Amino acid sequence: MLENVFEPMIAKLAPLAEVHVMLPAPWREKYRAVASAQATSWCHEVTWHPLDAVDGDLAALDLNGPTPEILEAADAIAPDHCLCRSANSSLPERLPGRVRYVMEAGAPPFRLPSHWVSLQPQIFDHGLMPDLPPEQRAALIALIAHAWEEIERARRRDPTWRSRHGLPDRRTIIALPLDYEHADNLFGIHRSIRPNAALAAHLADRMRAPLFLAVTDHPLNVRFVDQRNLIETIDARSGVAQLLHRNPTAGDITSALTQHADGMIVGDSKSFSAAAFYGTPLLRMSRFASAPWLCAYEDPDSFVADLAAGNAVAARREDAMLWFAHYLAAQAFAPRDADVTGAEILGRIAGDVGPKRWPDWFARVTQLQHGADEQVTAKEAGK
Repeated sequence: MLENVFEPMIAKLAPLAEVHVMLPAPWREKYRAVASAQATSWCHEVTWHPLDAVDGDLAALDLNGPTPEILEAADAIAPDHCLCRSANSSLPERLPGRVRYVMEAGAPPFRLPSHWVSLQPQIFDHGLMPDLPPEQRAALIALIAHAWEEIERARRRDPTWRSRHGLPDRRTIIALPLDYEHADNLFGIHRSIRPNAALAAHLADRMRAPLFLAVTDHPLNVRFVDQRNLIETIDARSGVAQLLHRNPTAGDITSALTQHADGMIVGDSKSFSAAAFYGTPLLRMSRFASAPWLCAYEDPDSFVADLAAGNAVAARREDAMLWFAHYLAAQAFAPRDADVTGAEILGRIAGDVGPKRWPDWFARVTQLQHGADEQVTAKEAGK
């Protein structure tokens, strides 16, 4: 995130605002290297605050001890806005000013590059958006309608998909996309059951006919994490669970599974949006908020009972279209893009990206879908 997100944001904000950057010890040398390499004016317009008492992510701080150094420094600065990149949410909530978390952007089945981000009031609140007047809601629905229908046409439900992926017939398939669990990912502190193998075992052991758990792993786990324990755990429960192996393109098998499953279980995964797109009933195991329009279940027993009865509720198509349109047009963005100004970043911090900018940003999203489709048309359906 350093070169593609934080560096361009700092560079673009520095001429417009008094910018202070707080640096935990492990990050300091990286930022100094950037400053030396750039040797540009913005480096000298920024006040740099080394936090010697902070060893790494804010998640490591003892919130029950003395007031952490970062709070004392922030109180002295008295900022209007605070941008945070941290797995910890308890401490940033005590910072002065408007707090926004810099989070990776994602809204599958729409595909966004890894350098796109969104500025969120909370780490993993899902599906939230402002209450818009009717004319703006209608404008957003019209903006996304064509792209939405293109994805629907390209990814029609395939009656042979389950059997081709080894899933049993006449079973109620529940999708479980797993989170990234490398040691570098400190966001795992919010998960109630860790590691992924333990979560898969916990849920699989509660599957009773006709329920069947279909698991997909995070693409970064496939690349960087030892999967042997997960594979052994699921193989030992082959009657009620199966691990689906993904295509080389990140997210494809999860998106396709979501479309063909009867329900989905997530924690804080961005895959929730795929469930909303395809109208798949959703159980969310998280302490963070879910927007009411998602119709996300919080009680596993009610979720399972409604699936079995065939009357599980899911997000309405129009509600999903509205959220996707607003997220892609007004929340997700690429700070490094040349025409993203400091003023626009300030507007995004304040949640003020006006309707005049929506078509420009959504046009970029549409271009990204067309470019990606040329590469993965066949792979998206898991073929």
